[in-house]
Amino acid sequence: MKSILFDLDGTLIDEDYALCQGLKELTIHYPALIHSYNFEDLVVTWRFITESSFKKYLQGEFDLYTFRRTRIKKLFDHVDIKINDSNLMQIFDLYMNAYERNWRLFPDVLPFLKGLNNYRLAILSNGRSAQQLLKVKSTGLEPYFEAVLCPEDVGYAKPSTQAFLCACEILNMTPSQCIYIGDSFDNDVIGSASAGMQPIFLNRVKSSLLKNQGIWEAASLNELRSSFL
Repeated sequence: MKSILFDLDGTLIDEDYALCQGLKELTIHYPALIHSYNFEDLVVTWRFITESSFKKYLQGEFDLYTFRRTRIKKLFDHVDIKINDSNLMQIFDLYMNAYERNWRLFPDVLPFLKGLNNYRLAILSNGRSAQQLLKVKSTGLEPYFEAVLCPEDVGYAKPSTQAFLCACEILNMTPSQCIYIGDSFDNDVIGSASAGMQPIFLNRVKSSLLKNQGIWEAASLNELRSSFL
């Protein structure tokens, strides 16, 4: 029996939707956030701040508290809004509560998972274990997966080859027995291929990254159903 490992955010869970709803909550309480910037620009800025800060968190440069405070401070500094440092966590909580309320699966996820009875399924994510487990449970994914693996579990973050190899070891599978499906070319495709897995690039945003590169690519899980069901 083969295994299929999945990324979580952007692959199974519509992370961008939840992120946007969290930001909208902030603009309700702090409308000055969009006085000089449109909402789309604010989203791009927040995503960049989040991704760059998360790398520092994964590398051990930030603890969780600093990771959260830094993101809010950088966002407000970017739009020239002065806030008291003592309010940073209160503001972050506004964002986080709305973000968590709006976790949702992409529509193609459950129909795809329900047909994978002949595969062992697991998730390998770069997210924090506690949060990713909560996402899996709250969105109804829990019954489908035998493991949800994060850097705390495997000791490495994607795209490190070791992250994928350790996941295989935990599952007692060889890389050649594993398929990896993810939406990040660098983290998911390159990382899993370097470990000897079969990568599938879930190109939901339909970028043109993979022209003539010979990588298995799909714009949705619906496109993969005939290959696995």
